[in-house]
Parts: sequence; structure tokens; C-alpha cells
Amino acid sequence: MILLENNTPWVADGLRSLGSSVDRKAFQSLLVEMLKENNIEFVHVKEADYDGRFLRCVELVKEMMGEQG
Repeated sequence: MILLENNTPWVADGLRSLGSSVDRKAFQSLLVEMLKENNIEFVHVKEADYDGRFLRCVELVKEMMGEQG
């Protein structure tokens, strides 16, 4: 499982909730706690820019599928 860090700029697009940084941090902590409690392995992607996140996720998916480079 890939878990994206909640560290990109907030966009009030009507689809998202938890606009405050405190709420976002609390929710992120809850997600990590739930994954650990349920023994779900995850990779925590912490890149803050969208391109970096995307490229890291592509890399991780390729690894999960057994692909090289």
C-alpha cells in the first residue's frame, strides 16, 4: 500500500475536508496508526511536490509489479 503524506497545499475545491493543518496532521496520524494496528505494510511517500509524488509512486508500483527501472 502507498500512503501519501498530507503535505501538499490545501485546495478548497468542495471535494476535500479537513482544511486546517492541525486536522490534517491528526488524520494522517490516525491513518498511520490504523495501518500499523492492522499489520498492513505500507510505503510512506513524503515528497511534497506533485511531480515528485507521482514519480515516486510510479517507481513503487513498478517495484510491486516486479518491473525494472
